Amino acid sequence: MIKYFLIIFFFTAAHGKDISYQCKFEEVHNNGEIHQGIILISDKKLRYEYFNENLYTLIHKENNLYLIRNSQNNFYEKIQKNKNLFDLIIKVSEDYPNFKKNYHEGDHTLIIEKNHKNNFLKRIGVIAPQIKLSIYLNDCLHKDIEDKFFSFSPFFEYKI
Repeated sequence: MIKYFLIIFFFTAAHGKDISYQCKFEEVHNNGEIHQGIILISDKKLRYEYFNENLYTLIHKENNLYLIRNSQNNFYEKIQKNKNLFDLIIKVSEDYPNFKKNYHEGDHTLIIEKNHKNNFLKRIGVIAPQIKLSIYLNDCLHKDIEDKFFSFSPFFEYKI
């Protein structure tokens, strides 16, 4: 669950700058596991949705995080734990769009790669005691996204 908090707070804390993007993502885990999905980011709100029906969607808005299972999208739960990476994420977000290549705090490290064409993120490497993974952002488009797609109840399906 830590990796999801990392993504959510990284994108939503960036100095209050209004960004609105749709990106496909690919999570590549240290054990070879790969998950794909889509990220929607708009006005300090974020939706991190896996394409796999057996996984879930995370929605962050108004400083709250909700988990919605893709197979049962009429139920949600509010997530309130695993906050140990917040300080590091806030440091990274404060540097937007002039990210450093590496961020360290305690035993947590983030490795940042930017896409130089659009000054947006290309890859986030996460190294922490419990996880090691890379999150690749692909096909990012600046796009106005309706607020209803950041609702957890009712939940609205988003089509690419």
